Amino acid sequence: MPYNSYVRLRQVCFATLDIRKDETALSRILGLKPCHTSILDHFGLENSMFAVNGTFIELVAPTRENTAVHRFLEKNQGVGGYMAIFDCDDVSLRKAAGKKLGIHPVFERSDGSADLLQLNPKQTGATLLEFDHHRNGEDLLGHYEWAGENWKKGVNTDLTRDMVSVTMICADPKSR
Repeated sequence: MPYNSYVRLRQVCFATLDIRKDETALSRILGLKPCHTSILDHFGLENSMFAVNGTFIELVAPTRENTAVHRFLEKNQGVGGYMAIFDCDDVSLRKAAGKKLGIHPVFERSDGSADLLQLNPKQTGATLLEFDHHRNGEDLLGHYEWAGENWKKGVNTDLTRDMVSVTMICADPKSR
């Protein structure tokens, strides 16, 4: 059986101080309704996700002070691209590649539904990079743990059909 290695853009995440206002604006622009919302107490944030076919745009807002997203917003005057999330076949390969480059994890999780690796944004020089592998999520329209069980009901390709890339800007690219 051939080995099919892959890394693909799966989600971009924007931080905001006013999630309801930005959720309304994004809904109007994309012609989509949120497919999943939740409170993530562990990270001190709430989120709202939009399904762009099999990829996602997520808004996050802090639910308390002194969390990573709160500090990010303070540093960036209340706005910004917070994370870029990539699906991959094997999270451990991406961890090993990061280690070779001197980029260390800031958070990891592995359980029966998904593996997750977040890399230190101070070391990537860009944004918080996350690599995930979701069980039964090899297909872009397959399982995606972070979006809940019913995310496909939020897909509407009448206006917004696909997300094909993300651009990240590094403050000092020559130092990376």
